[in-house]
Amino acid sequence: MTALAIPALIERLGLPPDVDTALFEQAVTHVSYSAEHPPHPHYERLEFLGDAVLKFAMADLLFARFPDDPEGPMTQVLTRVVSDQTLAIVARSLDLGLFLRLGAGEIATGGRDRVGTLASSLEAILAAVYLSCGIDRAMALIARLLEAEIACAHCEPGGENFKALLQERTQHFLGQLPRYRVVADTLVTPYEHLFEVAVDVDGLTRSHGAGRTKRAAEQEAARLALLEMGWASHSRPLRRS
Repeated sequence: MTALAIPALIERLGLPPDVDTALFEQAVTHVSYSAEHPPHPHYERLEFLGDAVLKFAMADLLFARFPDDPEGPMTQVLTRVVSDQTLAIVARSLDLGLFLRLGAGEIATGGRDRVGTLASSLEAILAAVYLSCGIDRAMALIARLLEAEIACAHCEPGGENFKALLQERTQHFLGQLPRYRVVADTLVTPYEHLFEVAVDVDGLTRSHGAGRTKRAAEQEAARLALLEMGWASHSRPLRRS
């Protein structure tokens, strides 16, 4: 299978068409392809730079977005979001595997969907964005691509799970569970959705939340419902008698 053309990837990333396409070609070139087709450079040098750009952007974003979080929880969120597993999820959402230039052996053994390869290439792409468009554009892209994963990482182990907190409050005080409804699903780009979710408690719609995934939208709706109902001050689970 022939890799898709680089201009399609650049468009998918929302970048201007006049970026340095050679950098993006290098960013999707695996060492196996480089060995079979010299002198095409592979992505490992760009990956090194992209890893640093990603971690800086994430640290800056988390520091600004969660001003009350101490260092420990922010480090946990950062570690999860920059992991190969998370980056591979994001890469798959971009169909990055279809753009990878791989050697014959890598193609035959499933290299287009290999977690490490997808994560490494995505980091290399971030370096290419930084070199072509500057740090502001790279940071904006990182924030957009990882928005849902940041929300989920912050709301799950290492952060507050607002859905779990809301469920506990409604069970404790009202003897019932909240109900979530998708009220809008907007295609904001050919490859990205924006979900709006409403949460109903005790027969009333308490809040609406938005996110790039249903899970992120539900977490935001739950967070806002906790505020609206005056339960946000309970940062710990309630003790059962």
